[in-house]
Amino acid sequence: SGINAEYGSLKELVADISAQSLMVEEDVFQNKVLDGFTLEQMTNINLLSREVMKLENKHRDMLDTQGSVFVPREKFEETRRLLLKKEEVKESRTDTMQQLYKHVPVLKHMLEGLQNADNAPSSFAEIEQLAREAVDNVNGSGPLYVEVYDDEDPAKEKEAEQKLAYIEQLDEFLREKDYKTAAIHAASSPGGFLRTMTTLEEFRAVSNEDDTVVPSPLFTYCATLMATVPQHEPAPEDQSYECVAVALSEGRMDNIAQWIANKYLTLSRRTADLLLCSCQCRGRCDCESGTLAIAVYRDIADYTMTVHSLARQGALYRA
Repeated sequence: SGINAEYGSLKELVADISAQSLMVEEDVFQNKVLDGFTLEQMTNINLLSREVMKLENKHRDMLDTQGSVFVPREKFEETRRLLLKKEEVKESRTDTMQQLYKHVPVLKHMLEGLQNADNAPSSFAEIEQLAREAVDNVNGSGPLYVEVYDDEDPAKEKEAEQKLAYIEQLDEFLREKDYKTAAIHAASSPGGFLRTMTTLEEFRAVSNEDDTVVPSPLFTYCATLMATVPQHEPAPEDQSYECVAVALSEGRMDNIAQWIANKYLTLSRRTADLLLCSCQCRGRCDCESGTLAIAVYRDIADYTMTVHSLARQGALYRA
């Protein structure tokens, strides 16, 4: 009977423990079960730590997404149009370079045919000069260097490839908004082949896109263009006028005075009139703009406007 009593006590204890275990397991499943996890997985500390880390990363990504700045559709479309325009400029410039080196051999054969014709002009040099002038007029974007060479000249083909690579590098600098490097790159191009109005207009375009940059990319290019004149040649008349206009718009009279004194500009009546019109003096003129206008009028031998400008300064005795 003693053994039976002990056996009964143990049986009751096992039943009690089983009941408590079921209660704990039932409580876990009712209150703390995670979807897709077994009881064994929910007691695995390493597994749970990895899952917590995953959830934290997802939460962080969600916060980043919520913090993103969304621009109006109109602004997006405007930016898209500007990007497309820049791509078109790049493609146009590349096509121009490729066509140049493709058609120059044709020009050579054309000139040779004209020379051998019965009614050919008196000299081959005359024909070549006329052809050069015609190509310059059609191009309309500054000097175009046309050389007559054999179709299979590897040196010329390599030169064309180098120029194309140079242009692509300029476009890359502009895309990265490294305007100072882009200006130096263009102004120092081999043979000055990028020192043209086309390049100047490209810097004007990026200046219009972001007018918060000071100094403007266009002024940076113009100043660099002038600074490199000793290694090349004075800027043509149209570029000279644009450089003066940009400097005036940014109040850089010191640069204009330096450019004129160093003969970096090709001066014209148009440039002189621009300087004179920028004078804000009422009555007697004593500003630097008026003085620089007089210097330009004198340089281009426009004595009528020289006297007129001196009269505005009350300095006819200097005429």
